[in-house]
Amino acid sequence: MRKKQISLQISGKSPRESCFSVPDIITKFRGLVYSIAIRNDPSNYDKLLELHDQADLHEERVRILRSLGAAPTEELLKRTLDFSMSGTVRAQDGIAVIDAVAVNRNKGAELCWKFFTENHEKAFFRYKGISFILLLTVVTSHTTNREQLQSIKEWFQDRTQPGTARTLAQSYEAIERNIAWLERDSRRLEQWFIDRKLTEN
Repeated sequence: MRKKQISLQISGKSPRESCFSVPDIITKFRGLVYSIAIRNDPSNYDKLLELHDQADLHEERVRILRSLGAAPTEELLKRTLDFSMSGTVRAQDGIAVIDAVAVNRNKGAELCWKFFTENHEKAFFRYKGISFILLLTVVTSHTTNREQLQSIKEWFQDRTQPGTARTLAQSYEAIERNIAWLERDSRRLEQWFIDRKLTEN
C-alpha cells in the first residue's frame, strides 16, 4: 500500500472553513487527521498552530493541541512542550498537550520528564491541586525503562510536594508494569510482526 501524504491547506477564517486533502472531515475524525498530517509531514506543524489560533470552539483548539504531540521530531516535541506552558494555552489544556507528547514513541516520555525537571517550579505554580497531581502522573507513568525510573525516584527524594506520595507510588507501579510487559512480550510481538510482514509479502 502506498503512503499518501496529507497536507493541510488553510483557506477561510476558521478550521470549519479550511480545506484539507480529505474533504468534509467528520468532527470525531478531525483529531486523527490532524495527527496523521503532522506525523507524515512536519511542515504541517505551523499550519496546525494557525488553525488553533483561528478556531472558534474550545473543543477544536484542544483537538489541535493534542495532535501536536504526534510530531515526528524531538525539536517539534520540545516546541510543543514549551507551548503547553505559554499564556496561549489554558492550564487544564496544557496537561492534555503534555500527555500527548508523553505517549509519542519518539522519546516522548523522556522529553516530558526532562521538561518537568527543568520547569518544575513554574509547573507547581501553574498547576494547582488536582491539576498538579495529574501532571505528575503524565510526566512519570509513561516511562518504560529502569534507568529513568531510578532517575525519577532519586529526583523526588528531596522534592516531594504534600499530597503527591500516593500518586508517585501509583506511577512507580505503572512503570514497573510497563517494564515487565516489555521484558516479557516485546521480542515475541516483534517476531509476530516480522512473520506477518513476510506472510503478506
